[in-house]
Amino acid sequence: MHGFIRPKASPRTPAQEDRARHGRSWRGRVPWCIWLRLAAASASLVPVVRVAAQDAADSVGAPVAAPSLGVEAEWEPTQWLPSHARPALRLSRPLVSPHERLGLVLRGVDLSDLLEVRGPRAVLRTDLSRLPAGEHELLVFVVTRERAWEEVARLPLRVQFRAGLERVALRPGVELTSTGQLDRRDPPDVEPTDRSAYQDLTLRLAVEGETARDGWTVALQGNAVGVSRAEQRLRFAELEGRAPLLDLADYSVQLRRDRLAFTIGHQSAGTHRFLPNNFGSRGVGGRAQLGSALTFGGALLHGTQLAGWSNPFGLSTPAHRLATADMGVEFVPSRPGALALSLSAVDGSLLPLTNFTQAAATDAETSRGGGLHVAASDLTQRIRVQLGYARSRFRNPGDPLLAGDDHVVAVETDTRSARYGELAMDLVPQTVVVGQPVLLQVVGRHERVDPLYRSVGAFVAADRDVNGADLTSTLGPLSLRAGAVTSRDNLQRLPSVLTTRTNETSVGVATPLGGLLPRAPALLPTVSYAWQRTHQRSDELPEDGAFELSHLPDQVSRNETVEAQWHVGSSLLSYRWNASHQDNRQPGRQAADFLTVVNLLSLGGTLRTGFEVSVDLSRERQTLYEQSLTQQLDRIGASARWQPLARTDLLAVLSHALGDQPTIESRTRNTELQLELSRGFDLYRRFDGGTQGRVFIRYARTRAVVHPFTGAAQPLLDARITWTLNAGGSIRFY
Repeated sequence: MHGFIRPKASPRTPAQEDRARHGRSWRGRVPWCIWLRLAAASASLVPVVRVAAQDAADSVGAPVAAPSLGVEAEWEPTQWLPSHARPALRLSRPLVSPHERLGLVLRGVDLSDLLEVRGPRAVLRTDLSRLPAGEHELLVFVVTRERAWEEVARLPLRVQFRAGLERVALRPGVELTSTGQLDRRDPPDVEPTDRSAYQDLTLRLAVEGETARDGWTVALQGNAVGVSRAEQRLRFAELEGRAPLLDLADYSVQLRRDRLAFTIGHQSAGTHRFLPNNFGSRGVGGRAQLGSALTFGGALLHGTQLAGWSNPFGLSTPAHRLATADMGVEFVPSRPGALALSLSAVDGSLLPLTNFTQAAATDAETSRGGGLHVAASDLTQRIRVQLGYARSRFRNPGDPLLAGDDHVVAVETDTRSARYGELAMDLVPQTVVVGQPVLLQVVGRHERVDPLYRSVGAFVAADRDVNGADLTSTLGPLSLRAGAVTSRDNLQRLPSVLTTRTNETSVGVATPLGGLLPRAPALLPTVSYAWQRTHQRSDELPEDGAFELSHLPDQVSRNETVEAQWHVGSSLLSYRWNASHQDNRQPGRQAADFLTVVNLLSLGGTLRTGFEVSVDLSRERQTLYEQSLTQQLDRIGASARWQPLARTDLLAVLSHALGDQPTIESRTRNTELQLELSRGFDLYRRFDGGTQGRVFIRYARTRAVVHPFTGAAQPLLDARITWTLNAGGSIRFY
């Protein structure tokens, strides 16, 4: 047997003995594949896209977790970049390669391949494509080697439109409506009409848009209406048969920059109570705010409401214009309302012209006036004061077309004034006590308008002096309001003019009963009560007039209302009682009083999804004391709406009224029925809050019959039946 003879080992050095006790050296423990990777990494050049940053963490060479990455934009958030710009990002640290890379998403598109990363900076290359115009949000991610996307930043990005515009928004609107009648039947004694069957079309064109550049903004809006039937056209009252088929209803173009604004087209002007206040017409106007203390505004408008393509600026008729100007001053800008002053001025001239929607005989008039308004409050806003004053010079020039062949006394040019004041005090400021809101406020008012006061463009009742006060209180769920107003006319006390005094008093209270009682049942209703009394009377008979004592007003009117509402799930039950009493006290008419009492019971709710019903019961009784008669009208009404499909509605409305009229010894029975089926649809787009179009067909029938008061079955007249069948629809193209 041959044995293996091991050669005798040579003696080892102390270092070799130490390695033998503790294991092999670190060079022997590193795998050869790791050596190859480290050698390749050290020999490679600095990459273009990623920078290597790796440390040995343990004995197997795994990297230490890198700190979180922060990303910031090198552009300002409010800055508008051109479409060919190259947005750059600043990184809080270099990326750890090959374990990390940047991901970039804009409007749902991955732009990661267009990023160039050099150390702590990344640039988006746009030489191959342009950035999309508009306001966007740039999403930045860190993508790990395990393909995990972690969002690290959301950066606002604004890109200019063509021609350097920063914002372009244009929203057109086109809607076509058809309203027609398929057939109609009238009682035999009614002469037939030539429009028993027709179809009328209405086209509405609208545009709304806005664009901006370098701090300037241009906003526009306009509406045009086209109607197939001549009598329904926009300016038929003014032009009759010459009214255009498609006409301009309104438009406005506004140029804004910071605190400056200039408007052409339809707008409103005026801020004073006794001068033109929110007077609307077509013209030009502007407004400027200097700092936080001064505001200036002015407008030059057409004298009446204007529509149509002609006179686009509203200034082609110099004698039919209204010029306004106003200035506002805030003396304490840090506390708006502490002390504010506004000045107003108006200069107007009107020809005997009417609005495009009416026809009337008018007179020429001119006026020039001014006014001021002062508002002040204490530091706590518990005391608030408003004072106003206006003075107007009015002239009514003679018009031979109105005078004709008669001798007309010319109206003298005169200057008159008007004033008002209001004081509001919070006796108990709005606060919360034991978890309940508490408020006690009182307001006093005064107003006086001189006789014959008039101003062009203002609708003010002249020759009046009014004083009043209101009290408002809130105590938890209970709210109370009380008021009193007194007024009189004939301020100059002319003996030939009738003087009228009016006193009004009102009280109102409302509360949910469940909120007043602890542990109250849920079925307790919300109740409200309102009471109002008005007394109008005259002082004495005017001199040299055709008045008699019975002509002098002396009347007291009272009105009371009680209402209760119960909410049970999706159902609502309500009851309302109203009594109105008129008491005539003038000599010879003391018995000419009447009382009207109305009871109304209503129930409505949703029985199931897509099915709603409501029922109304009412009775109205009117008592005429002078004639010792009582008239009564009973009514029952019901309606139901069913939605069998998502866009299909079926509506049914039924009403039956029974009236007793002792004055003509008859009873009336009126029945109305309406059935409507409608269907919504979309052709190529959807609209928020509705459908693109809707079609309908409607059947309506009324039946009226009169029976004798004695209750005989045979009616006095044959039943009068009328029914119509209508169909139409509408579609919004944009």
